[in-house]
Amino acid sequence: MANTRGDEWEKVIDAPSMKAVRERLQDLEQRRTELLELGQTMVNQFRRLYPDAPFYLTKYSAKALSEFRWRRSQSAKHAWRGGGSSPGVTLDLTSEHGKKLLLELPQDVRDDWLRWESWRVSLNLGLSLCTYEHFRLRDYASRKRLMREMQLEWQGKAK
Repeated sequence: MANTRGDEWEKVIDAPSMKAVRERLQDLEQRRTELLELGQTMVNQFRRLYPDAPFYLTKYSAKALSEFRWRRSQSAKHAWRGGGSSPGVTLDLTSEHGKKLLLELPQDVRDDWLRWESWRVSLNLGLSLCTYEHFRLRDYASRKRLMREMQLEWQGKAK
């Protein structure tokens, strides 16, 4: 049987302690809350500045790594002459349809919408990294706990 105590992998991996994992999970939960609040600010500001826009920023309701998206207005008055998407459909401003939409806007509005898109993309990156790290750390902590319980059970020390 191989001796895994003190093996080189432990030095290379430098796995966090459970205390460090718990602290990081708390930090990630706080960060996620802050980013979601920032996202809601983004959505509210865009809607205030562009109340009649054919597309608007919104928080996507499903659990996804792209939490904030552009959505086509469902109002009939926003029938966009560029076509290509139905009301309520999400849109990527860097897609061909998104580029067509942007080209039909005045230059200053187009530039502003690209700034909104940059905010949205950066926000979604922060949220997705936060979400994924949180998921991986929870999984790590759970597996470590299960291994500890197995060892205690096998030693007859189970709770």
